[in-house]
Amino acid sequence: MRKRVEWERTWELQREEDRLTQSRKDAKEEEDKLTLRRQGAKEELSASAPLREVLTSLRDIPVPPKYTNADFQNGPYWRLRGKLDVPKERWVSFPHCESEDGTLMIAWAGYDHLQLARAISAYYVDVQERLGGRDDPRLAPLLACLIELLPWLKQWHDEVDPEFGLPMGAYFEGFIQEEARQMRKTVGEIKTWKPPQKAAKRGRKKEGNSR
Repeated sequence: MRKRVEWERTWELQREEDRLTQSRKDAKEEEDKLTLRRQGAKEELSASAPLREVLTSLRDIPVPPKYTNADFQNGPYWRLRGKLDVPKERWVSFPHCESEDGTLMIAWAGYDHLQLARAISAYYVDVQERLGGRDDPRLAPLLACLIELLPWLKQWHDEVDPEFGLPMGAYFEGFIQEEARQMRKTVGEIKTWKPPQKAAKRGRKKEGNSR
């Protein structure tokens, strides 16, 4: 999980670099449309200097550490994901979110981030309103799944949705914040949710010879 945090930090820095690069590009296009006097042009270039400094520092983004087999719970997970933790599975599973009959909940791995978020949130609402109620233990891990998807929703699916009238990243961010509030937890606490530990198996105590 420590390595995962480092990877997430790298992704966020890369997104920030993309945002700043796009901001600089937009400013340059706007500048080209205007007829500036010589003094005005000098002021414009001077104002963009801090942006160039930030971009230069972001280009030094550290490379996150590669994963090893010791970072995974078992051998099959390591063989599926590898040193870059790239998913190769055909299905996404949701342990600790099983249906009432104990069936493991799964989703097709071919879903994009938005389709997967819609599927998770639909099941979340179904658990909350019909299957278990607001105190159902399945809600926290499902909400944690949505938190993990949120940066990718903002990056790839943030156009305004005609049904909701909002960018989908903003919509799901609001959904997550409200549901975390209903649970009386912070988003950070939900994000760090961990599965309950399995009870240790208790072996039979060997009988000693009595004297």
